[in-house]
Amino acid sequence: MAFASRQVRSAQARRPRSFLRAVLLGLLVLVVAIVAAGLWSIAHRQPQASATPKEIGGYGLLSSVEGPQALQMVAGLHQGSPQITEARVAHYEQGGVIWTGTAASQDAARGQLEAMAQAIGKGGSPFSNLQEVSLAGRLVFAVSDGDTTHYFFRSGAQVIWITPPWDSGLPFVVAALRVF
Repeated sequence: MAFASRQVRSAQARRPRSFLRAVLLGLLVLVVAIVAAGLWSIAHRQPQASATPKEIGGYGLLSSVEGPQALQMVAGLHQGSPQITEARVAHYEQGGVIWTGTAASQDAARGQLEAMAQAIGKGGSPFSNLQEVSLAGRLVFAVSDGDTTHYFFRSGAQVIWITPPWDSGLPFVVAALRVF
């Protein structure tokens, strides 16, 4: 009998330890979940890293504008408002500028690109001599403002306009085509 009573006491002694371990494990899981949720929240409140290339074709980025201000800048260039949801304007050394507008879809971007080409082709804008040219294996539109040849094209849901630096021309454009 003494042996049986020792077994019962031993089982009773183990039960509180098992319960205590389960409670501690549950608390540990809860603390880890709270910390992970807090870190996730902090990470998603941080501004996202810019997708603006810091250098293209040896020309360094001088400044860039994103968000609502860039959307206003792009809209100010068009007759009517382009159907874009995001915009970025990047200024590079020696006067290089890349304007990027993101449409809601690839089809919307294609429509925006076609509308730009048609509007320039009709005349009445500062640009003339609309041509479709092949650069770096891609078809792009080229237009002139009398002094500079500008290039524009679509990449996915983005419509991109490139004004090359004064002393570069095609090398900057080809480097940008490889980035976008």
